[in-house]
Amino acid sequence: MNTAPISTATCNWKASYVALAALLTRRRAALRISQEVLADQLGVGRCTFQRWESGEIDPPAMRLFQWASLVGVNIAPDMAQPASGRAA
Repeated sequence: MNTAPISTATCNWKASYVALAALLTRRRAALRISQEVLADQLGVGRCTFQRWESGEIDPPAMRLFQWASLVGVNIAPDMAQPASGRAA
């Protein structure tokens, strides 16, 4: 079992999340779906959803996948590949 610390250089998840949230936000706007409507479809309050979009808080993984699906963005293919420089 590898107990070496994970390098933050290969694991910058926050920057990736912020970029994904920005993409999903642009897509929602392009589809002319309000935050309130999308929040309702996700089963969360509008304020919570607004905080997800702004990056203030992170949604649970299941909700992130649902959010992406509702705006027509497929994020699953990236899940099949290990990050560069990391073992699968």
